[in-house]
Amino acid sequence: MTNPHLPDAHPGANSNARNPAGRTVLDRRVLDELRQYSDDSQDLVQELVTIFLADSPMQLLALQQALQTADWEEVERRSHRLKGSAGSIGAERLRELCQEIEQHARLRDLSHPDMASHAVKQELEALRDELAALQSEQETPR
Repeated sequence: MTNPHLPDAHPGANSNARNPAGRTVLDRRVLDELRQYSDDSQDLVQELVTIFLADSPMQLLALQQALQTADWEEVERRSHRLKGSAGSIGAERLRELCQEIEQHARLRDLSHPDMASHAVKQELEALRDELAALQSEQETPR
């Protein structure tokens, strides 16, 4: 099993923004695929991004608190929820980090919870910046 707090140097695809580990923050192909399910009256991608941006800070805080207190059930629950949200918008590295934390929580073994928490926080910050840039691009008339 990989360690959730160690950088992974393999770049992702289809985005310019990179996280501190040098990987692509957001796979925009996932969002492009989701757009195919949107109609003119409702932008599914915009709705998912808005929900993610509103919910992720609360999920991160709850995950950090659970990691600090070694509340493994809560760590598992919060990392699972954040993993699903990340996967739904194409944030593969964040999804991977959360999956690793979730797996460690099931084993009741996470040797460096502060480092894991920091890795998720860094990835979320990079992702939030990328999503904000994406939203700006879509709002700019062409």
